[in-house]
Amino acid sequence: MFSRGCTQEPDIEIYDTYPLTDNDPEVTKKVTASFKHFLGEERVLKDYRQMTASEDFSYIPRALGIPYLYWGFGGFTKDQDIYANHNPKFAPAIQPTLKIGTQAAIVAILTYLGK
Repeated sequence: MFSRGCTQEPDIEIYDTYPLTDNDPEVTKKVTASFKHFLGEERVLKDYRQMTASEDFSYIPRALGIPYLYWGFGGFTKDQDIYANHNPKFAPAIQPTLKIGTQAAIVAILTYLGK
């Protein structure tokens, strides 16, 4: 007998898979250093662990042989409840999220391009 009274093995069909998003170590090191310099050491996490989130993000840079960095940033103020991005209550604060996200993107691009 199986759990919850089920008496039959489930039929599981895998129809699609996505690769693990694993950041390039060199790009990550350089961009993280720039984030810490520009945004402040206390506002940058040391490690953004490997994850399956971002689903198909890894396909394009891998197909082109380009090293990549996928990062995340907060979007909620201290007085807000935090919800995951597929939750209907997901509503990050527009500011400072938009400002910090734009700054982070510019810092990452300029760092990676060596400017």
